[in-house]
Amino acid sequence: QDLLKRLSEITAEERRILDGGDLDLAAYSDKIGEVNAERLTETGKLISIRPNTRFIAFPPHSHNYVEMVYMCSGRQRHIINGSTELVLKAGELLLLNQHAVHETGRTGENDIAVNFIVMPQFFNTALELIGSDNQLSRFIVSGLAGGGRELNYMHFNVSDELPVQNLLENLIYNLLNKIPNRRNINQVTMGLLFLNLLNCTDRLITDAPGSVSEGIVMAALKEIEENYAEASLSA
Repeated sequence: QDLLKRLSEITAEERRILDGGDLDLAAYSDKIGEVNAERLTETGKLISIRPNTRFIAFPPHSHNYVEMVYMCSGRQRHIINGSTELVLKAGELLLLNQHAVHETGRTGENDIAVNFIVMPQFFNTALELIGSDNQLSRFIVSGLAGGGRELNYMHFNVSDELPVQNLLENLIYNLLNKIPNRRNINQVTMGLLFLNLLNCTDRLITDAPGSVSEGIVMAALKEIEENYAEASLSA
């Protein structure tokens, strides 16, 4: 309840919208149609969170990061790749990779969601824990590799899965309060979250099952290490 109260506070952006203003897309990116992590996070951060902007719809866009949307209360309409429509309800989780084109409907004051902004290299620990031949590892790899192996989104209906709820709340708490040793704690927590989500594949809706070999996963891990080596692991 304390987290929900904090996340419910009206932001400066939301106040401008309530006063009749429009969405300032330039605050999200300098490239039309793509939200840039650098505009939303501190330099070098591998994971950040921000409350989803309420009271206005967000037009179609992609991200240069992995986005996780956790619905804390209420609900929100999402459209993915122009055709897949879903309603994210309280306690549910939506993962979107870098290739997904995403838009959201207008929400009200009590429709509270948290957007996790996650850079690919943050998932190193999670990938090591969950292995290579499962839908979550394919999701991370497809965001890096593309080329016909796209797995653009994962919608988990896990509102009654207490371990999943606890781990998500732990991540939110850690990121809001900047606790000591948060880098390692958050990476392990994400790994534990993924392990628990693997037990919930019967509650998963996604777009492309397919199969990805261990070699492809290892190649993706190598790409993460080579291309993101200079990024800070602070979170």
